[in-house]
Amino acid sequence: MTERRHWICWPLGVPKSPGTAVEARHALLDRLGVSVAEHPLRIGHQVAADAAGRTAAAGVWVAGNAADVTAGVMQAAASGVTAAAAINADLTAEDTTTAVAARRATLGSEV
Repeated sequence: MTERRHWICWPLGVPKSPGTAVEARHALLDRLGVSVAEHPLRIGHQVAADAAGRTAAAGVWVAGNAADVTAGVMQAAASGVTAAAAINADLTAEDTTTAVAARRATLGSEV
């Protein structure tokens, strides 16, 4: 495939100052069309995402403290693995759909 995909990995959940709530960095997230919501315990803000880290913005996934401000190191790492698997599945499905459509077009011209 000639299409290039770009991956951006950036720490999105950072404390404003020691001892304060963790806040998602809004500047980058706003440009991507990602929504940020307050954590249910009111201890900070995190990106609204499903269990796999998929956000409402097409092609944007989050993991770690960006997805859950309460995540510890192990949970944050595990959510990264989950998001990576979801991204891989999404890209595989996209490639498969493209390949099937191309093959059907070829078969259609041979008939």
